[in-house]
Amino acid sequence: MQCKLIDTLVLPILSYACEIWAVNPSVGEAAEVLHRSFLKHLLGVRMSTTNEIVLAEFGRFPLQIHFWQQILRFHHRVVALDNSRLVKLAIVHGCALGADQSVTAATNKGWQFWVGSFLERHSQQLFHSFDIVSVVEREKHWVAFKYLHDDNHSSLLLYRTLQPEYQYAPYLSIVKCFSNRRLLSRFRSGCHGLRVDTGRWEDNVHLDRTDMLRRVCQSVQQVEDEQHFLFDCPMYSSIRASHACLFQRACTVSDFFADCEPNACGGFIRNCFSIRSNILTE
Repeated sequence: MQCKLIDTLVLPILSYACEIWAVNPSVGEAAEVLHRSFLKHLLGVRMSTTNEIVLAEFGRFPLQIHFWQQILRFHHRVVALDNSRLVKLAIVHGCALGADQSVTAATNKGWQFWVGSFLERHSQQLFHSFDIVSVVEREKHWVAFKYLHDDNHSSLLLYRTLQPEYQYAPYLSIVKCFSNRRLLSRFRSGCHGLRVDTGRWEDNVHLDRTDMLRRVCQSVQQVEDEQHFLFDCPMYSSIRASHACLFQRACTVSDFFADCEPNACGGFIRNCFSIRSNILTE
């Protein structure tokens, strides 16, 4: 509902006159930051959480795609105008100047350059009719493709096993308990506070994965990661016994989130973190 509200009430303001200024994606970065900050607030995760994870969790796309949709609609309205209309004459004349290399070299890249480059990427041309919907869907497909094949963010490696499709995560609507839903969001996005998370930034020292040893149980030298937390740590054995239904088939983190009822998952993780907090404060 909050996403619908921001799309209805805020997005039109952010998009005001985007047909002109949003042709340069860097200009709209402030709007993108606001959009992502809002989504991170809804999830209850840190502002440093990987942007791709936050967008994928909601199945939402960068605002720039919406801006391009508006720009292409404006483009089609201009194309449909009579050749004597001043708006069309101004756009066509401006594009003609933009095509002049000597003028382009002396001025900043203008509307013609950015829109032409975008359309060229989708095998289309300026002032030609084309299907806007197919172009927008192709741009969305490209964002989803980059998400599925991004190897630059280590946090995406586990998350993609939990969210293999670029779509809205159902637990966001299923889990009604606010605190449990936020716990699930933090756990899925990797900002849960386990040693595998805090070891990347705690005390301004970046630790190798093998150095991110447990602080809760010290019997075996293992990394305190999501797999260990859910399935192996002996400190939570009693909670696992009381939630035995969650572990009848699940043996990996991805199985845990795919096969188990989200409300039960949230309750289990909340109880485990409660014990963990008590141990660390002793």
